[in-house]
Amino acid sequence: MKFVKNNSQVFKMMMMASVTALLSSCSDIATGIKNDTDQMIIANSKAQSHIEWEGSEYNPQAVVQKYLVEYQSKKTLSEDNAKAYALEVCKGLSSISDHSLALFDNEIQAEGNKDIFTSCKDVLSKRISKYFYEDRKNLKYSVDATSDKPSNIDFKLNIDVDTNLDITNFNTRWAGLKDHEVIITFDDGPHAIYTDSILRTLKEAGNIKAMFFTLGKNVILNKVQITEEHQAGHVVANHSWNHFCMKDSDRCETYNKKHWANVPRLADSYVVAEIEQTYEAIHNAIGLVSPFVRFPFGEENETAKSYLKDRGIFRLNWSVDSNDWQGLQKVAGQNIPYTNADMIKSVINAIEAQKKGVVLFHDIHRRTAESLPQFLYELHKRQYKIILLRAPSISTISTREAIIVPNEILKVN
Repeated sequence: MKFVKNNSQVFKMMMMASVTALLSSCSDIATGIKNDTDQMIIANSKAQSHIEWEGSEYNPQAVVQKYLVEYQSKKTLSEDNAKAYALEVCKGLSSISDHSLALFDNEIQAEGNKDIFTSCKDVLSKRISKYFYEDRKNLKYSVDATSDKPSNIDFKLNIDVDTNLDITNFNTRWAGLKDHEVIITFDDGPHAIYTDSILRTLKEAGNIKAMFFTLGKNVILNKVQITEEHQAGHVVANHSWNHFCMKDSDRCETYNKKHWANVPRLADSYVVAEIEQTYEAIHNAIGLVSPFVRFPFGEENETAKSYLKDRGIFRLNWSVDSNDWQGLQKVAGQNIPYTNADMIKSVINAIEAQKKGVVLFHDIHRRTAESLPQFLYELHKRQYKIILLRAPSISTISTREAIIVPNEILKVN
């Protein structure tokens, strides 16, 4: 009997130790998530540029990737361990503010992250939708980007198409714009949901046209949206395949290594291959390619610049940055939401300062899609005209077989 009693005591001690370890683990996860989100808020409000935000270890994509790695590690032990970890991640994210949670919008919706958000995706998505609803209520014109319902637009903008382009004298920031002329551009798409919303809004506002600088990897994922862009008369342009930082600089090398451990300082051949593979994907999707390229972050590779010019391909940067990636701002020492109204005011002020502008948006952000009607109204109210750049399609660009580049570099996700 004494032996049984001792074994019972040992069993109880083991159970207590197990529970204590589990509680400690949960506490560690919760503490880690709180630290991540606190640092994310600071990083987003302090970032002075898109590359600074994207390069931060506290960017939501980087944070969720860290959680996924840990999830997979737990999964090697057991499914139960992995599920328990995912639940703790959900619990941690459920405790943060709505405006902080909104920064995780794309990561929560991403198909590749579904395992870790299985138990909380619907709940978190509803909170995010409520946040965006409250934000767009302050705009006269807006749209729910997750719905196929039309916006409340009741105005029409004018548009002209500029085909008189000279590669030798082309201004990459202003593109020959005259007084009260604006070019609207979108980077990093297409997005399966938000690009559709943007296309509907552009049509409703007078069938105006924009330039979509697409990523090759997203062209493959969202061929329907690329086709819709082309069929609606927009320009489908080239923004590289992976969104590497392409300039031969320490800054770009640091950024690339943070996101892709196997990517060294990019050789010129890598940069050219990124551009060519993206053109190939666009051509396969819509049957032609337009001679416009924008380097990620505007970080231009000198060799690639010469390569493009020799082939009659225009580089187009921007003169007005919407900073639509920004979710927070520091005011009087406090981190507060950077609202849709704040963003529109900033963009319009920048345009008004020069009375023209090439405007940079990203069609991968919900806030961009939802506030686009208000932005267009502000242009309409001030009698701006939309300009679309168009040049003859190029049927071929160099010979890809002459480029020596490891295939793996073009398959990085």
